[in-house]
Amino acid sequence: MHICFLGEIATATITTGGIGSFVANIIPELLQQGCTISVISYKKQAKPVEIENVAGYSIHWINTHQWGRLRFYKKMVDTNRVLKSIHRKQPIQIIDSPEAGFFMLHKISCVKYVARLHGGHIFFAHSTTDTPFSRKKAWIERRSLQKADAIIGVSKYVLATTAATYPFILMVPHEIIYNPIILDRFYATDPAKVVSGNLLFLGSLTEKKGIRQLIEALPIVLAKFPHVQLHVYGRDVAIRPSGKSFKALLEALIEQKHLVSSITLHPPLPNYEIPSVIESAEIVVLPSHMESQGLAFIEAMAMEKPLIAGSPGPVPEIITHHSNGLLCNPFDPTDIAEKICYMLSHKEKAIAMGEQARRDIKLGFGSQLLASRNIQFYYNLLK
Repeated sequence: MHICFLGEIATATITTGGIGSFVANIIPELLQQGCTISVISYKKQAKPVEIENVAGYSIHWINTHQWGRLRFYKKMVDTNRVLKSIHRKQPIQIIDSPEAGFFMLHKISCVKYVARLHGGHIFFAHSTTDTPFSRKKAWIERRSLQKADAIIGVSKYVLATTAATYPFILMVPHEIIYNPIILDRFYATDPAKVVSGNLLFLGSLTEKKGIRQLIEALPIVLAKFPHVQLHVYGRDVAIRPSGKSFKALLEALIEQKHLVSSITLHPPLPNYEIPSVIESAEIVVLPSHMESQGLAFIEAMAMEKPLIAGSPGPVPEIITHHSNGLLCNPFDPTDIAEKICYMLSHKEKAIAMGEQARRDIKLGFGSQLLASRNIQFYYNLLK
């Protein structure tokens, strides 16, 4: 089976969010199970199209900075041309893309188009405060999803929420398949490498990730545990619609609350460097306002980390409160602080939750298992 992924992919030189990590994580296992893989992705580069050969597959990079105001049209033309070229050399059976990816495509007969709901524009516009609704983006997303032959939701919540706006997606084959992680990469933590009092946040620096509320919670934690250090890893995201830096807002907040000596803002890390950072943390705190699934959650859980996560959305599908982690109200700094203090005060319970978390992730989120589920869904669709 020849599968073509359309959209982001994380590489050794490009750090992306959950979509790119999902593609990078699942490809090796799909190759191992006999699939042929191609990827079409986008970046700024010298040539209109560049081909990068990776171990066992190829990435076709399309330049997104061409033709000025007409660059969207140029991107559409190049994407269709590259797809047809790949298809001529070796026929594609499946094209797998996030919500809006099919808008620009001319459908190729005998190819099945699978829209994977990672959390599109409508999903986050309806559930967060920092994604302003756009009629244009909503129209593009609707037109794209109307072209899909099948739907995969990365959580029950994201499928149900998206279907509330686009009910037609339930008229085609659809299934819930969570995003996987590579369990060999996210190994059980060596207790000797844990730094006491280290709190870890991984994620984009944006309001919906809850990082502002986490910083506001820290003075309450420091009053009881003055040795605590918060390490934040993530890329800066511009505040919409102003375009101002969210990182600058956080730096001002840290200064205002006199937390400069207790909080360190680090640049984002490529996925292969994340395990060593997780391993050194005593507690991982990810108080997101909303996620479509939350890949960072399962990465931390796979490494037996005591985890505190925001309760809205699909998170309770993965985390059972006081069993494999703690759920918090991500809009309330006091509640976030209480959960952190609980973990720091009940170390044995925290360790037990981390151990249970790894057992749960091994059962349901390994790349081998979920690659097999994806392949079976594709085969059923082709039949």
